[in-house]
Amino acid sequence: MGSAIQDTINEISIQIIYSIVIVVYKTARRWIERRHPLVKLVYLATIAIFFVASTITAFNTIPNYFIYSFFITFGLLLYVLVGELSVLWKLGILGADRAIAKGIDYRKALQMCKDSMDFLGIGASKLVGVREDFRSAVSRCHRDHRPIRLLLCPPDHAELIQIASRAGRPATEYQATVKKSLGELRDLKIGKKMNIEVRFYTKLPLFRLMFINDNICLASHYILGEGDGSQLPQLHIISKPLGNRDIESMYYPLNRYFMNMWDEATPWDFQKYL
Repeated sequence: MGSAIQDTINEISIQIIYSIVIVVYKTARRWIERRHPLVKLVYLATIAIFFVASTITAFNTIPNYFIYSFFITFGLLLYVLVGELSVLWKLGILGADRAIAKGIDYRKALQMCKDSMDFLGIGASKLVGVREDFRSAVSRCHRDHRPIRLLLCPPDHAELIQIASRAGRPATEYQATVKKSLGELRDLKIGKKMNIEVRFYTKLPLFRLMFINDNICLASHYILGEGDGSQLPQLHIISKPLGNRDIESMYYPLNRYFMNMWDEATPWDFQKYL
């Protein structure tokens, strides 16, 4: 009888402790969200230490309830992780690559294109470089009523020479790379009759953006003159996360950024520069 009572006390004690933890977590989270972002790192580290310490303590003090305690602890840890990740999910940020080359690279991104494709970059050389995948993506996304849009840097842009010089490359190398991409685009437009539009901006963009099927955006930034860009991180963003309105997603301002640049850019006639 005494053992049964003690078991009941242990179970109730464990449940009370973790209930208190949940209340403290929710209260602390609301307080921390209004503080410096770096405070959250300390907060999450403290939670991780608590879960490790509580598991070790349960194993040493109430071994008969270790499995019971472990699963409760694991469930709380999962609750915390989902709570933190849900903030990003609500913003449409579903994932990220530490480096494009090790995540959704150019080939994989093209393979995702089924209905539409818009691109903002320097010369689209990385996309055009995987030729068969690029042509297949263009073929799948071809629609008479909706062009495939590419917003690129004109080959005669002065900054292309400066970037090449900073990278220790021949002055006209990047210009030649852009022209090579344009040649492939012209062949698809004129030779294959694909519905492609290309426009040139006047000021180099801060971001490389690829919009896929009107609901996915792959976003990365440029460090011009350092590597080919595949070593840089990349965000995966969707347009309507968790059923929310599109304006609640980071996809919305990035798409607006693209469209504003597109409206101000100069259409290419698929003849100039080639």
